[in-house]
Amino acid sequence: MRYLTHYGNQLTSRTLRVHLAALAQWHQQLGFADPTKSPLVRDTLRGIRMLHLQSVKQAEALALKELETCVV
Repeated sequence: MRYLTHYGNQLTSRTLRVHLAALAQWHQQLGFADPTKSPLVRDTLRGIRMLHLQSVKQAEALALKELETCVV
């Protein structure tokens, strides 16, 4: 949870989830209890997502000629 509160305003929620997955795997491989599964960690991540709303970035559509080049 300290990790999330420290980096919550610097990283995107998606990046934080990836980092939590890596931390969970590290704990499991070494035989430690997985702290990322605790309700407190999940609630903290949910709160970070609510505080730092991020719009979905969508790529611009390809022009028809560019699309034809990709397909052929």
